[in-house]
Amino acid sequence: EEGDVLLLSQCFDDQAAKSAFLPPQGTDLLGFTNASDEAGFLFGKRLDVSGNTGSKTTRGSGGPKCKDALLSVVVNRNRN
Repeated sequence: EEGDVLLLSQCFDDQAAKSAFLPPQGTDLLGFTNASDEAGFLFGKRLDVSGNTGSKTTRGSGGPKCKDALLSVVVNRNRN
């Protein structure tokens, strides 16, 4: 719904630079963590229309192998 928040949580099973996985178009990088053998990214945006959010793809160089996962969650704002 319009006004809700879309959160995208991505993990990568290797060390990665913040620039390796840039936010999908229209979203912002909200958080980043990096350790010796994993990295995590949190992207998000406030939805400006109701309906399907469509497919979201990170930008950037990515990693050397397909070792990542992206989970999306829509958080409904309290409308009381």
